[in-house]
Amino acid sequence: MFWIKRNLFLVIAIAVSVLLLAGAGYYVYSNSEDNFAQDDELEKVKAELETFKSDTFPSPDNINTVRTNIAKLTEFMDKGERLLAPAEAVKIANSFSVTLPRVIDELRREATNAQVEIPAKFEFTFGEVKVMPQIPGYAVEPLVSRLSEVRSICEVLFKARVRALERIERVVAFTDEPKSPDLLVDRGERTSPLSSNAVVTVTPYRVVFRGFSSDLAAVLNGFSTTKEFIAVRQVDVDPASGMTEAANTGVGNPFMQPPGGPGAMLPPGAPPPGAVMMSPGMPPPGAPGARPPQPKGPGGGVTAPAPVKSRYAKVLDEKPLRVTLFLEVVKVTRAKPVASPAPGNPAPGAPAAPAATTAK
Repeated sequence: MFWIKRNLFLVIAIAVSVLLLAGAGYYVYSNSEDNFAQDDELEKVKAELETFKSDTFPSPDNINTVRTNIAKLTEFMDKGERLLAPAEAVKIANSFSVTLPRVIDELRREATNAQVEIPAKFEFTFGEVKVMPQIPGYAVEPLVSRLSEVRSICEVLFKARVRALERIERVVAFTDEPKSPDLLVDRGERTSPLSSNAVVTVTPYRVVFRGFSSDLAAVLNGFSTTKEFIAVRQVDVDPASGMTEAANTGVGNPFMQPPGGPGAMLPPGAPPPGAVMMSPGMPPPGAPGARPPQPKGPGGGVTAPAPVKSRYAKVLDEKPLRVTLFLEVVKVTRAKPVASPAPGNPAPGAPAAPAATTAK
């Protein structure tokens, strides 16, 4: 005890060391399983790395394969950019203020020739721009782009010969553009960088027209064949209230069309003009149970008989529709336009494509 008292600090140090050694041993023992698991995963990663090294080797065949793939990818990107190229801009001879009224008059004339009804004094979303005393220089380019896109959309509608074009809505072309009911306020133009010198621009439009299902099919088919990339994002169809059934002439059974006058051809089995139509099961005049003669009117004439239901059935009774389309014009703009390569020549900037080989 006397020695412990004289060497108290040494004893305490030995005790602390023993405790630390015991704790370290317990820690190593408790984590030994985790260490073994980590060792197994490390061996798997090493084996996978060796597999990659053995399968891929910078041999001449593999290098040629990579160059071929790069050439194909470059050609694909060039074709995609030309597909998403902007619409052909309207040629401006003097100024946009002079060209805009001329293009609007051309669109009105095309609508008249295609027998498409448009609202009175329809300005094709450029009514407020048309009356501007002076158009800023920075606004000319986006306005020309919008005018070209609206013209492409109208050409599809006129070619499909829809019954009526109610309205077209677009997003603003520049910041200070005057407010108009023909501008989309809930949507905006979106841009996304494609590469260092290429940007994808998405411009939304809203088009409302009236017609039949065949007109809608022709419009959708027309948008799929345009030079511009016009995507139909949403189609809303409602019954049209402003179209009469007179617009549906020729859609139903041709036998139900009114006769063309004296001498017109009648379908087989049809009664001659002036004959009384009789419903199936009705007894002939004068037979027992037949209806008595109609009473004469005040002037001595016979009153009009009660309407008889026609025995001809409708083949197609299509109703007029009011269609709302939400469109997006997608285009790619580059700092330097991509030129179309000549047949047989590689795309600009693409290496010569060697014969394709299989990687070893």
